[in-house]
Amino acid sequence: MSELTSQRDAPGDSTDDADKPSRARRLDPLSIAALTVISLALAIFLTLGALEVFGTEDDDSVKVTGALETSGSVDADEPGVLEVGSPAPNAELELLDGGTTSIEEFRGTLLVVNFWSSTCGPCLAEMPDFESVHQELGGEVAFLGVDVTDSLDAGRRMVEQTGVTYPNGRDPRAEVTAAFGGTALPRTVLIDSEGNVAAIYGGALTATELKDSLTESGLL
Repeated sequence: MSELTSQRDAPGDSTDDADKPSRARRLDPLSIAALTVISLALAIFLTLGALEVFGTEDDDSVKVTGALETSGSVDADEPGVLEVGSPAPNAELELLDGGTTSIEEFRGTLLVVNFWSSTCGPCLAEMPDFESVHQELGGEVAFLGVDVTDSLDAGRRMVEQTGVTYPNGRDPRAEVTAAFGGTALPRTVLIDSEGNVAAIYGGALTATELKDSLTESGLL
C-alpha cells in the first residue's frame, strides 16, 4: 500500500496533472480570440467581394446597381438593348408628385428622357441645366426625368434641391433603366415625335451640350 501511495503522490506526477488543466485554461481565451480575428477578416473579405462598387467613368457617371430585367411594366422585346432608330420601350412610371405617365403618352412630341439618382453627383450637377433648357424651349420639347432606385422621399428631395419642374417618374428596381440599355447614370435618351430613339448619351450634359444634341439629332 505504501508503495502505491508513494507512486501516486510523486511530485512529478502531481505537477503534470495540475499543469494540464492550467495550460488548457490559458490557451482557451487565446484560441477564441484567434478564431474571432480570422472570422472577422473572412467576413470583411467576403463582404467587399460581394459589394458592387459605385465607380465613375471619367468622373461623369455612376454605375447602376440592382438593374433587373424588365417586367410587365415595360414593353420591350429585348430588355437592355437600345439603339438609335429603334422604337423606345413604352415604360409606365409612377410620378414622384403623384399619378402616372408613360413614354407612349408623349407620342407626337419630341421627348428628352433623363435617368438620374440622388446618389449621383453628376446628375445633381446637370439637372438644373436640363431645367433651364426646358424653360427655354417651352412646349417645343417635352422633358421626363426617371429617378432610379431611390426611395420616394429621396427622389422628391432631389427634385426640390435641383429645382426641376418637368415630370419625374420612379424606377425603384431599375427596370425601366435596363430596358433603355442603361448601366450608368446620368443617362439621357432623345426620342422623336414618332416614338423612336434619336440619340443616346451617357454622362452629364450641360445646357449647351443638350441643345446641341437636340440640333445634331435633327429634333430641332
